[in-house]
Amino acid sequence: MEINTTHIPFYLRGELTPEEAEAFRRKMESSPEFAGEVADLRRIWELTGRLRKQQEITDTDARWQAIASAMRFLSGRRRWLRRVRRIAAVAAVAAVIGAAWYFLPQKETPPVMAGNQQVELYSAYGLVCKVVLPDSSEVWLNSGTRLKYPKYFDGSGRLVELDGEAYFKVKSDLGRRFDVQVKNGIRISAYGTEFNVSAYNDEAQVSAVLAKGNIAVSRIGKTDEKHLLPGTRALFGEDSEKPEIEEVNVYALTAWKDGKMVFRRAGMKEIARKLSRHFNVDIELHGRTLHEYAYTATFTTQTLTEILNLLALSAPIEWKEVAPVQLPDQTYVKRKIILRMK
Repeated sequence: MEINTTHIPFYLRGELTPEEAEAFRRKMESSPEFAGEVADLRRIWELTGRLRKQQEITDTDARWQAIASAMRFLSGRRRWLRRVRRIAAVAAVAAVIGAAWYFLPQKETPPVMAGNQQVELYSAYGLVCKVVLPDSSEVWLNSGTRLKYPKYFDGSGRLVELDGEAYFKVKSDLGRRFDVQVKNGIRISAYGTEFNVSAYNDEAQVSAVLAKGNIAVSRIGKTDEKHLLPGTRALFGEDSEKPEIEEVNVYALTAWKDGKMVFRRAGMKEIARKLSRHFNVDIELHGRTLHEYAYTATFTTQTLTEILNLLALSAPIEWKEVAPVQLPDQTYVKRKIILRMK
């Protein structure tokens, strides 16, 4: 079946059939632009704190049409701006949120709710977005990242779940610990500090980088915790019980939140992995010699083609793009780039 933007409201409300939901998921995976529109509309509801009131809104379809019209206008601008600066779409999000406040009813949030609903945010490929949590903590989500947290932090703790990479600026609260739970039962804890966590489910390692203050890293159910100093990183292997602690260049590992990709003597494998994630492409490395090269570079507004050409100028390598194959459901497989020695 053909999926388009008219299906987005039904997807966000969970009203698609299983077949439609699967087709919708494939559409998002094959089209970064469509995934970005879905993420933008999701943030309109969730960041304004109005998703839980959805069923109370009268004339829902008319309101969605109004918001969709605003989104179509902004998406045109976003495609143009993306050529100039990959991260420019974040500015469009702020404009869209403003439009949402105009179209959505302004009601006071009650201090007590019958249930503590979970919010799940997704940052589409090629985008970095920022969210403010219920306790005023700030979080930046890197490309292809999911964050789950409750509408309200009640009780004695603050728990969020992460799949991907995020930079946390945690609001200080000595009475309530802030916990980031990631894959393999790994937990990063703090009371008020700034740190970066990289924990994509399809990658083997989990890393936590401390920018300011203090954090503790541990495995759930284990009593021993490792405390980090600013400028250090805890690195968990897939099966390691304890992390390796090492000094790192914090700027190089956290500059992504400012729209930059920074490499400091990085190998081609690391570069290919980050480019694949950011631009939602598959990059294959052909030849062991490729791994012998190390690069130091900072990319901001460059497109994938421009970055690959720059890499090819600095080493005897060449690249080519494999034409995407169309699937029976009319979607396309992910773009593929092949890098090899000349």
